[in-house]
Amino acid sequence: MRNLVFDLDGTLVFKGQPLSASIATALRHAKKEGLNVVFATARPLRDTLPLLPTDLQNGFIIGCNGAMISRYGKVQSANRFETRQIRALIQWLQDAEIPYLIDSQDDYAISSVPHPFHEFVNALGSAPKPLECILQVGITKLLILDKSLRAKIEAEAEQMLDSFQIYEHVSDDSFDMVPEACNKLTALEAAGIQMAETACFGNDHNDIAMLEAAASAVVVGDQLHFSAPCLRVSENDMQTRLDDLISTLVTAPSF
Repeated sequence: MRNLVFDLDGTLVFKGQPLSASIATALRHAKKEGLNVVFATARPLRDTLPLLPTDLQNGFIIGCNGAMISRYGKVQSANRFETRQIRALIQWLQDAEIPYLIDSQDDYAISSVPHPFHEFVNALGSAPKPLECILQVGITKLLILDKSLRAKIEAEAEQMLDSFQIYEHVSDDSFDMVPEACNKLTALEAAGIQMAETACFGNDHNDIAMLEAAASAVVVGDQLHFSAPCLRVSENDMQTRLDDLISTLVTAPSF
């Protein structure tokens, strides 16, 4: 089985807009030729589906940086923080007036401190839920909306949480916190994806592990420092390069 794994924001979609018609056509062509198309994103499924045309929503989707697995347009599994511990950290964030957004399996809650990103997520079609409702289900990802506070927040988290993983976003003033050992690579491997038969496309820190493990790595843009062998493409020529690579993969007997 040969696989194409795509990050979304900054790789296939830009400025929060849905997948372009030309890229969607290239992905459909890949699927028609027998390639397994996988999306691996920091977004939860709730915020991923609006980016994709209906016929591309039913495949294997890795969300929340590997903490959420979805198939057929529904979440199948989601890792969660220990409730008591994450409750304490959220209370500290509230007291410190730090803006955040937290994701459960299907819903989200926002900080009392407003932030423009709250409005962006709300515009995708889902209103925030009360914090207590999200805590009862379990928290899969915590998005901190002020990257300058990372060191301060990380120090507090180390005192309150047994384990966690942080991923910064190169093009945004934010970073994600997820349960430890959650990343896109571990989720791919747990799903039985053979990385020796896989090409990965990404542009951010949360893509590095899967890019390093892939048989072929494609890095979009120049903001990510990635020293391993890779093909680098710009946002503007992604569609052309994507078509070229897909054609090569379809005709080659192996990577």
